[in-house]
Amino acid sequence: MILCNGIPKSGTHYLALCMELMGFPKVYEPREGPCCLMNHWTMDDKLPEHDHHFLIIRHPRNAMISMLRERERPLVPGVLISAIRAYPPAADRVSMVKFYDRFAGWLTDRDCVVVRYETMLSDGGETISKIARLTGGVAQDVYESAPSVQTATWTGSPSNWRDHWTPGVEKIWQENGCTALEETLGYG
Repeated sequence: MILCNGIPKSGTHYLALCMELMGFPKVYEPREGPCCLMNHWTMDDKLPEHDHHFLIIRHPRNAMISMLRERERPLVPGVLISAIRAYPPAADRVSMVKFYDRFAGWLTDRDCVVVRYETMLSDGGETISKIARLTGGVAQDVYESAPSVQTATWTGSPSNWRDHWTPGVEKIWQENGCTALEETLGYG
């Protein structure tokens, strides 16, 4: 079984779609045999047995914008600031930095392959080919086909934080430690 994790709104559905196009059925509960278990929420010691573990990451500013778009929230400065302070996907609504901390261990886990959403969309299929080599999947036509297949959360275009960022939002972003978060993820 292949485990596909991702911080919500980082492209987990896209990664799982690519795995399915490679020949691994997408499932939401662990099962025997070749498949792709898509899971956002299960953490370290509760992970099911798996053969491969992939974590997809995305620029945290775009992940936040995508979350707000999916929830049909107005993309005004106050809503962005509120999301920085109490990130929407968490039941306990912690800060973005604390929410992302739950996934940080996988960034350096040698048994976890980290892939970037932005790279998967723009590298001409290189990441998909690498994943296929690691898993025994079929990479042929996946890169070309994936963008035309609707995923559960696709809204028609990737989020672009620059369209909504203001100096006031940037100030709160920095005050809440999100610049360090970007650096931890390699976006700084």
